[in-house]
Amino acid sequence: MSVTSVCPRCRTGDEYLNVGRCHWGVCRPCGTRWPIGANVFSSWRDETEDDWWRNAATLERLEEVEPHEPPLGGPETCRSRPPPRSGARATRSRSDPATPHR
Repeated sequence: MSVTSVCPRCRTGDEYLNVGRCHWGVCRPCGTRWPIGANVFSSWRDETEDDWWRNAATLERLEEVEPHEPPLGGPETCRSRPPPRSGARATRSRSDPATPHR
């Protein structure tokens, strides 16, 4: 388990959520979130804009705490809100990785 994915409060956990390219560590028992960095894990590429909006709503309910280490890519790389919707809905299918995001 990486230091970036460990809750700064209770020192356990291994969950993270993506909001676009940005990754946030999450500890549901403590009710905390912390920035991990941007484009560290490739899992964000398999998610849709709707996934990111759901994740952002979850993150908003959690208290932001200081991470053990600065976010990878610098402190300004993470934000808990997805970028504004482009007007066109994301059409990428989880089962079809060749379909591009819009």
